[in-house]
Amino acid sequence: MTPGLAARTTPVFLLAAALLLPLGSGCRTRGYLGDRLRDLAQVIEIDGSLGTGVRAQVGVSGVAQLGVGWSRATAAGLRDGDLGSWREDRSELGLGPFYLHEVEIEGSSDALVGHRTARFGEEGFTSLPVEYWGGVWADRLPGDVCIGGHVFFVGGSARFRLLELLDFLAGLVGADPRGDDLAGRSIPDLLAALRSADARERRNADRALRILTGRGSPYRTYSDPDVWTEEQEEAVAAWESIAGEERGSTEERGP
Repeated sequence: MTPGLAARTTPVFLLAAALLLPLGSGCRTRGYLGDRLRDLAQVIEIDGSLGTGVRAQVGVSGVAQLGVGWSRATAAGLRDGDLGSWREDRSELGLGPFYLHEVEIEGSSDALVGHRTARFGEEGFTSLPVEYWGGVWADRLPGDVCIGGHVFFVGGSARFRLLELLDFLAGLVGADPRGDDLAGRSIPDLLAALRSADARERRNADRALRILTGRGSPYRTYSDPDVWTEEQEEAVAAWESIAGEERGSTEERGP
């Protein structure tokens, strides 16, 4: 993607995001309609940030992109179908499909699941953090059309997500290829999914519980999907405790 093309497509991102903003803001609608609204809100992401660093990235993730730099910032905007804020450290370097990318995200908003990259000496650490296609949402999915950067104290990004668009279209006929629909999922089902061996299933269960309960969670995905972190264990134990408290409160009130 050339700078000229980026300049022409950025207004399109901004317009699309403005149209999708009402769908974000932690939509709590249940059932088919709620799932479709959340899927649609995930198609476009846009944010602004304040922090430090110099970084630039543009292109189609996993196919043809150019990026360089590092930033540490607090960001706010439409991310993963929800309006909110988060803290992130980001570094990237690459051209085309040969791309190194690290990101650490800690969500301040209830519905946003964060992400953590393995550090030196930790299980799952790799000195070459190539973009991660293991099925767990970290930051960019294959086919994401992105533009973003950070200059000293301010930054921002905009993104069109092809896989999320396909997920939305599939959802219209009852399919859920991304596995993040809430319809038909009960709290006990989601608690069981939190201990799944599949990292994407665990991540989706945590996000679903955030949406259904309106509570936050310390759960963050990890750059190695085969590693179960102490942070994840603490989050799962907290959800199980919350569910137990709510069951006890319901029993005390009686029918």
